[in-house]
Amino acid sequence: MLNENLHRGHTLDAGGNISGNMKMPYSPDLLGFFAYGNYKEKRYDDFRLYDINFAETGSSTVDNQYIRNRPDREHELNAGITYNYLYSPEGSLEVKPCWTYRHSRRNSALYRLDRLSDAGMFGNLPADYKAALDPDQSNVSHEYSNTAQAILFWMHNKKLTESKQMRLTASGAIKVDWRHLDYRQGATNSAISRRDAEIEIGQAGATYMAGTNTFKLFYNRHIDYVPLNRLVDITDSRDPMNIFRGAPSLKNAATNGLNFQWMKMVWGRHRWSENVDLNFRWIDNALVSGYTYDPATGVRTYSMYNTSGNWQGTASHGFNKNFGPTDQFSVGANTDATYGKSADMVGYGEAAVERTWVKNLTLGQGLKLTYMKGRNYITLNGRVDWRDTRGNRDGFNNFSATTLQYGLTGLVNLPKSITLSTDLTAYTRRGYSDPSLNTTDVVWNARISYAIPGGKWVIMLDGFDLLHQLSNVSYNVNAQGRTETYTNVLPRYAMLHVQYRLNIQPKKR
Repeated sequence: MLNENLHRGHTLDAGGNISGNMKMPYSPDLLGFFAYGNYKEKRYDDFRLYDINFAETGSSTVDNQYIRNRPDREHELNAGITYNYLYSPEGSLEVKPCWTYRHSRRNSALYRLDRLSDAGMFGNLPADYKAALDPDQSNVSHEYSNTAQAILFWMHNKKLTESKQMRLTASGAIKVDWRHLDYRQGATNSAISRRDAEIEIGQAGATYMAGTNTFKLFYNRHIDYVPLNRLVDITDSRDPMNIFRGAPSLKNAATNGLNFQWMKMVWGRHRWSENVDLNFRWIDNALVSGYTYDPATGVRTYSMYNTSGNWQGTASHGFNKNFGPTDQFSVGANTDATYGKSADMVGYGEAAVERTWVKNLTLGQGLKLTYMKGRNYITLNGRVDWRDTRGNRDGFNNFSATTLQYGLTGLVNLPKSITLSTDLTAYTRRGYSDPSLNTTDVVWNARISYAIPGGKWVIMLDGFDLLHQLSNVSYNVNAQGRTETYTNVLPRYAMLHVQYRLNIQPKKR
């Protein structure tokens, strides 16, 4: 398959806000107001060329598309008041009722230039392009929504003893959302209205402080609303290899999180700190983009589904300590483990779409040793991460992968106000299903700076990827059993900085 894309256009985005508050008479309470407005307009054109040969069937197709996206406008207005009630020296309650209005109009017209006798050169629009309009893949939409919500924030501090204190906090919102969409594509003319009433919890829990120890326990809940255009019963085949279909019966998803944290900090000589974090996250009615795969053509047909069984648990432990006659050494260690399950919907060939899952177990250990003398330091660090991935779908390749990272960083101040800093790190990857990821890369960055006498001018020269091996590779194995690889490689380069420090003191009155 040969795919070529060209995008032209611009975006206008403007907004403004105003707010104010006042102290209530005969009371420590505060009353405030706020208002916000935003307008966005896009005008852009897309040229897309698909030249596809299906090896299994021996057929081929060429799609030469021009997509005109205009008008594409949206605006948002938001206003409300705030009231901060100080019911005692130990606690307060803030109430923020507000209203949000959103409105958008979009028109996206697709023209099949390959159906013309002369489509011309790719990226140039022929004079008779309007004759190639494809009404079945062109759409017009008009959407508006009103959201009424009451945002709450409560905090209460209680001193138990001279060395013990409890803090209770809760923040969240009660939301009622009215949305309406008019959507037209081909013979489909849909009007979809939806009203949702939801409770979101930003953070609710307690903090307990006793001497050098701090304990925290919090819960949060976030709602992911179904986009209304996903509810329209249409088929989008603009990309002939990836077809999308609407799903009229979707529900909103809710992401829940539970977090426990313990921290200990001991100051003074040989200071040290330690922390433990436990997190658990689960999703109710997770919105997933499932698909069916046609092995004869390689075409995937996508649709959105609600599914259950998505969760993840994480545990981590950190430790840092200074030592030596003058605390010139410090050592740090971080240990973490993650175990989770990701559920999705997948179909193959003529088989119906089925719920599948992938389970991931990740174990990691990091170590760091630093030596400091005055303003100079050198740090040796290393980290190893091991991941085991297993799935239940037929043909899924279970695998275990290891990533090792090790190197040093340092900074030294030289005579004549010259400072030299460097970072040398090696990345070793093994066990990946994609052989291109099983590599070892050494990345070296450095900086030299000179402070001109007087203290106002500083000249810095940076060198990035001096060994020309920079490769920032990340991967994710999703519930479909695919390894998604992202590579972002910056070229080796140098950068010169000139910095001037300006400090103006106000005149004495």
